[in-house]
This record gives sequence, structure tokens and C-alpha cells, in this order.
Amino acid sequence: MEDLASLAEDLFAHVEQPMTGPVASHVPGVHIYRSEQPVPRSPFVYQSGIIICLSGQKRIYAEGRTLAYNKDNYLSVGLPLVLECETYASPEEPIMALVIDVDPVMLRDVAGGAGLLSEQQSLRQAVETAPLPPEMADAVGRLLCLLASPTDSAVLGAGTVREIVYRALIGPAGAALQGLLNRDGHTARVAEVMQTLNAKFSDRITIDEMARMAGMSASVFHRAFRQVTGDSPLQYLKKLRLTQASVLIVQQQVQIGTAANAVGYESASQFSRDFKSHFGVSAMDARRNGPNPVVAPSPD
Repeated sequence: MEDLASLAEDLFAHVEQPMTGPVASHVPGVHIYRSEQPVPRSPFVYQSGIIICLSGQKRIYAEGRTLAYNKDNYLSVGLPLVLECETYASPEEPIMALVIDVDPVMLRDVAGGAGLLSEQQSLRQAVETAPLPPEMADAVGRLLCLLASPTDSAVLGAGTVREIVYRALIGPAGAALQGLLNRDGHTARVAEVMQTLNAKFSDRITIDEMARMAGMSASVFHRAFRQVTGDSPLQYLKKLRLTQASVLIVQQQVQIGTAANAVGYESASQFSRDFKSHFGVSAMDARRNGPNPVVAPSPD
């Protein structure tokens, strides 16, 4: 099998749109990404999924840990998390990645076939890296080859993705996905609410509404959410909104008031206070510094 970076470059040659972010492939839930730009340590929202880095390197800072992943390691993320991420890339060695969203239904089906049991998950386990084993690398290579063809993707894509998910689930980073296996467990219920918050972070959502989504009382949900994520639901939502706003302001140079409204803030002054409190720098300074700001979230 040709090395994965070469296969990825062949695939990206078929992508017509600019690679400014993850691009959806012909296989549902599979995205490809390529960039030649390094990115300093900045907040980023990671969705539940498996990320195989094909070239370049990323470094994640989570709960006092530093996790690096590159062409020799993959990343498993069990919960949608706001993490700090640093990207190492250049024209000579761009960052290229294959991103596979985790479908909990398919994950549970794979786990059942493998005879795996669900486990209660902690935030520390929710993001893990592991060496890319030869069997998983082979499946990734086959997926990269077929993504260039809509027909091949339609016929073979789902089965190949399932194989990759299986390899990740039984591997040393499988613990990051374990909490999603028991759909009646707290981790899976909280994860579903987190997915909704990620999709509708600009909406007005109360604790009672979140609790109803999870099928819990407000007090039990609040306790379960903090146990799983380390944050209260409103702290998580605020982090999510401010992180999305920082992307708009810093990377896309959107006007501050426009960004505040886009992420659900009704008060510009409250947004400015929250932004500076969270990042240690004003939104105006962050926007003025451009794509390479010093933005380091403070503990909330």
C-alpha cells in the first residue's frame, strides 16, 4: 500500500473547492482536511470522532495533558469538547487529516459484534491518542483510494468506515469512545445534549430544556453534566460560544458585534467582558492581532 500522505495528496487533487476547513467527502460522516498554515495554540471545538493525521502534526492541551498526533498516531474523541490546539504545518509538510464522525448507533452495533461492554467515562478519557496500527492504516489507505469515486464511496465507503471505527474501538484509545456505548448511561445522554448545543449554540436553551433532552431532572442532569465534562452546562455553553466567536473575530476578521450576535449574545458589553475574562485579551485586540493572536483560555 502506498504511504497515506501520498494517497491523501492524490485525493486532494480531486477537490475543487479551496481547502479552508474540513470538506465533506462522498461518504457521509467523513471529511478531509488540508492546510499549509501553522496555527498557534488556540481554542478549537472538537466533535466526537476519529481523526487520522496523514501529514503534519497537531498538539492538543486537555486537562493538564499534552497529546500529540501525527502520521504515526490517531486521535479518538468521545465527547464534543472545547480544547486548545496547536497545528504544525508548512508548504513542504502540510497538515492533512481524515476526520470520521462517530455515529453512536453504528458504534454500538460494532461494539456488540465485538463483544465489548460499555464503561462509565470520565473527561480525562474522552480524548486519547494511540499509535496507528498496520490494520487500521490499511483500512485508511483503502478509504482514501475510494473517496475519489462517488460510486466506490457509495458501495464500499460505509463498510470501510465501520472497519476503521472497529479498529479504533478495540485499540488503546478505545476508552475515549466507551462512554457512548450505553445509550441509557449518563455519558451518552450528556453527549447527545452536547451535540445539540454544538449545532444550536446561538439559540436560547435553558437548563430545563437540556435536562428534558437528556431525559433527566434538572438537578440530576446538572450533576451528570459536570461529572462528565468538568463544567456546568452553562459554563460549557459559554465556552462554546466564545470559542466560535474567537474563530469569527480572529481568523475571519468578522466585526465584533456581528460575531457576538452570531453566537447568541444579546449584549455587546456582556460579550466583551466574557471574552476578555475567558481569553485574557479583549476582542478588539484579538481581532487587531489577526490570525496569530495570543489567545489562551483561562480556567472558568
